[in-house]
Amino acid sequence: MAPSKLPCSPPKIKLSGLGDCCQPNKKDAFIDHVRDYHNFQLKVLAWAIQNKVDTKCIERYIEKCDPVLLHAKLSNLVKVPGEPSFPILYFAVERNSPELVSMLCKAGADPSQDYDQDYDQFGFPAATMPIPLLAYAVMRAEYDMSDTTDSIVALIAKGADPEDVPKDMWHEYLKAPLKDIARPIDIANFPHRWCAQEVRGTLCRNLTLLQRYILWKAERIAQPTAREKQLAKVHGITPLFEAPYYMIGQQQATEQVMDCVMDHYDFDKDKPMIMLFTGPSGHGKTELAQGMGKLLSLDIFTVDCTSKQKESDIFGPQAPYMGYEEGSSLNNHLVKMAGQRTVIFLDEFDKTTDEVWRAMLLLFDSGSYRDRRENNKEVDGKHVIWILAANFADEIIKKFWATHIKDKTDQEREKAPFRQLRNSVKSSVKNTIGAPLTGRITSVVLFLPFTEAEAAVVTYKFMREIRHKVRKPINTRSGDLKRHAFLNFVDDGKLASYLAKKEYEVDLGARSLATAVAQDVRRVFRKTFDQHDSEVTDDMNEGPLENYEVRLANELEGMALSWSVWAFGP
Repeated sequence: MAPSKLPCSPPKIKLSGLGDCCQPNKKDAFIDHVRDYHNFQLKVLAWAIQNKVDTKCIERYIEKCDPVLLHAKLSNLVKVPGEPSFPILYFAVERNSPELVSMLCKAGADPSQDYDQDYDQFGFPAATMPIPLLAYAVMRAEYDMSDTTDSIVALIAKGADPEDVPKDMWHEYLKAPLKDIARPIDIANFPHRWCAQEVRGTLCRNLTLLQRYILWKAERIAQPTAREKQLAKVHGITPLFEAPYYMIGQQQATEQVMDCVMDHYDFDKDKPMIMLFTGPSGHGKTELAQGMGKLLSLDIFTVDCTSKQKESDIFGPQAPYMGYEEGSSLNNHLVKMAGQRTVIFLDEFDKTTDEVWRAMLLLFDSGSYRDRRENNKEVDGKHVIWILAANFADEIIKKFWATHIKDKTDQEREKAPFRQLRNSVKSSVKNTIGAPLTGRITSVVLFLPFTEAEAAVVTYKFMREIRHKVRKPINTRSGDLKRHAFLNFVDDGKLASYLAKKEYEVDLGARSLATAVAQDVRRVFRKTFDQHDSEVTDDMNEGPLENYEVRLANELEGMALSWSVWAFGP
């Protein structure tokens, strides 16, 4: 795969007419100056995005504008004489910034808005149709060999229609999309008239397994109702609706979390929320907890419970015992965040003791706590979101998965008796930690092993991490030699499925797949890279990329890798 010219791209923005006071300022300082002394202009915002002004600086610029006025302005197009006019989000995708995509959508930009169609010399619409933003985000990757997946996820999470990329390219996400497809005779009513053969070819080359999975999953996620959105907005939890888009599998778990959160803020908002995440290791418990903190713009506070055997281990000693003045990390965090919302993640909660479990009863019940350092000064913990991660009832969950999920169709999985499973798991949890503590848990959230297809997507996620690493610049001083390269996974779904089928272990979860990728993909790349009989130098960063194609030779021989060198860019 060699880089190609994009069929559409936002025009280069040049600013003029802002006055002499603006001229000495550059980039960040310039935008801060314009924010303080001039009215908001969409063209200035586009210039800032295109010239890689710091994201925080751009955030300050748009926050200065009245929200209602900003929403209206973001609906306009950025106009440059003699060029097609583009929505502002195309500039954010051009920069490949998921942070800016999310920020602009939150402020009112529409992820489904198209740019202006070109017109010929007689004023008639040109033959080429505007390419939807989502499709542009996929194609953009080929221009500079970047990975635009995070920007695509941000667009989908903010409401972009997955069918802005032709559905036949992702509805069976493990299969590589076909470059050629039969079209309907009535071409005028074809929903993707913009998808000419050249455009479709570019989409096929760049639509990765993870992106196809995200599009497939997005079609299946129920959108929140107007009243659910209203409740979420009042309580500042709207971003949690995006959580499913950032997870591989675990649809039941994300739905349980959303149900728990909505119920809590409807009826129990003056009490702490306690969720128990349970299931086999390596299946997304930590990932979902961290995602909740990130989406709510809260730093997640983690406590490793494997070393917490006594009450004093988790909260610190009581006065006058030695060390009470220092408290503990959890004690001090509760005091620091008193009366505020915070996410506390108690990892390996099943590895602690009865003494610690009993010590949590009052805190989980009413949020009442007393600072160990300050003469038992009362601390308000009512707004804490507690997430307890454990491996309770693993065997029950694995047996359910093997019976109702593993080799079943999607339709059969939808009919699986999840309520029965939740009751069985809750009963097992109660027998382990006791009824008093179980009764204070708001929701027991179940994490199941991956299906075969989900395991393949997780495998690709680790393959993608290697691609990111080798795409970075060479730095010989730090020993980063295997860089300034591009890994092209040919038929990525087939490759990832092969590794997942061969290596996935339920008891290890994603860790077994990470090991497989390290041993197979990374090792094959390393050996091929080291065959070159020349040393790596920092000057190579100024030259063309080395392109490595990884493909499955056959299931007996495993992977094969070839390489070539080519330049890229405009």
